[in-house]
Amino acid sequence: ALDLEATIVPVGAHARTPRLTVVSLRDITEERAAAHRQRGLEEQLARTEKLTALGTLAGGLAHDFGNVLAGIAGHAELLALDVEGNASAQESLAQILAGVRRGQGLVDQVLAFARRRPPARRPLRLDVLVAEAVAFIAGRVPPAVTITVTDDGVPPVLGDATQLGQAFDNLVTNALHALGERGGTIVVHLDTLQLEGTGMPADREPGRYARLRIRDTGPGIAKAHLARIFEPFFTTKGAGRGTGLGLAVVHGVIEAHDGMIGVESTPGEGALFTILLPAASAAATRATPTGRDEIPRGAGERVLVVDDEPLVVEATVRQLTRLGYRATGSTDPVAALAQVRADPQQVDAVLTDFTMPVMHGGELAQGVRAVRTDLPLVLMSANLADMPAAERALFAAAVAKPFSATTLAETLDAVLGTRREG
Repeated sequence: ALDLEATIVPVGAHARTPRLTVVSLRDITEERAAAHRQRGLEEQLARTEKLTALGTLAGGLAHDFGNVLAGIAGHAELLALDVEGNASAQESLAQILAGVRRGQGLVDQVLAFARRRPPARRPLRLDVLVAEAVAFIAGRVPPAVTITVTDDGVPPVLGDATQLGQAFDNLVTNALHALGERGGTIVVHLDTLQLEGTGMPADREPGRYARLRIRDTGPGIAKAHLARIFEPFFTTKGAGRGTGLGLAVVHGVIEAHDGMIGVESTPGEGALFTILLPAASAAATRATPTGRDEIPRGAGERVLVVDDEPLVVEATVRQLTRLGYRATGSTDPVAALAQVRADPQQVDAVLTDFTMPVMHGGELAQGVRAVRTDLPLVLMSANLADMPAAERALFAAAVAKPFSATTLAETLDAVLGTRREG
C-alpha cells in the first residue's frame, strides 16, 4: 500500500473563467516509514537511557543494601549458634535469614534486568523452590486469597535459584494484585512436557521441559495489553503500585535460562502464565561429593577484615573468631594498609570490601601486593559481576554479600589450605 499526500489548488477564480482545480499527488510512503523508524529509535534510546540510569542506581543499591544484609545475616548466624537448643528462636532466625536471601534477590533481579547478569546454574528442583517460595509468600497473602500447589511430577532443571525464585515471586505477586481485596484463587501446577521441533522457536531445542503454570481467578488482562505485558516499564497499575519491571524481569530470567514464557487471558476469566524450562540431563543432576561433612575451621591464622560498614566488620570478625581464626577488623582502608605495611608478616589473609570511601578495595590490594606478594586477598562485594577483570585478578577469591559462615569458612580454607599443608 502507498501513502499519498494530495494537494488541491483552485485555478481561475474570475467569475467568467471556468474554475479549474489542480490536484497533485506525492508518494510519502518512504517518508512515513522513515519517521516511524525514527520514532522507534527514539523510543529505544529512551529505554536504553532508563536502563543505564537503573544500572547506576542498582550498583549503588547493591553495595549499600548488601552491606546491611551482610551484617544482619552475620549476626543472625552467630545468634543461631548461641540458641541451638531453642527451637522457637531457631525458627525465627531461619525466617530472618530467608528474608535476607529474599532481600538480596530483590537487588539481584534489578541487576539481572539492568545489566543482563547471567544466571549461576546449578541442579535445581522446581517443586522444592516453589514450596519454599509459597511458604515465604504466605505471610502477605490476604485471608480472602487461597494458593494451592499441585505437582504431577516435574524434572530437575539447571537454574539460578535466586533468579528463578524471584521470577516465581513476581508472578504470584502480580496475581495477588490482580485479585485485590475481593480475593480469589491462585493455582500453581507443576508437570512435565515433551516438546517436538514443530512450531518451536528457532533458538530453542526440542526435548523434555519442566512446566510451571500459575493461574488466577482475577479480572483478566485486556487483549490490547497482552502484547505489551512483558515490556519494560509497562504497567496498568495505579501510581505507587507498580514499576513495570516485575514481568519484564520474569521474561528476562526465563530467556536467560533458555526457557519460554507465555500468557493467556480472557477478560473476566483470570490469567494463566506458563513457564517452560529445559529439563536437566541425568549427568548434570548427579551430585558431586565434596568429601566434607563439617564446616572447615581455621588453625589460628590471622585475618584482617576491612569494610567501611561497622556492622559487617563486627559480624565477620565474630564469625571468623568462632571458626578458629584470630580476626581483627578495620573500617578505614588507609589505616588497614598502614597496618600491613608496618609489619607485613603479622597478617595471614586480608578480607576486604571493594567500594569504600577514600580508598577502594583494588587500591588496597595493590598496596598490600607492593609489600607482600604472597599474602592471600579475598574480596567481598554485593556486586561481583560488574568488577573490572584487572582488579578482580588481584584477589585469590571472592565472596558475594550477604555470605553465610559456611561460604566464608570454605573460601578462607581454600586460600589458606595450601599454606597449612606446606
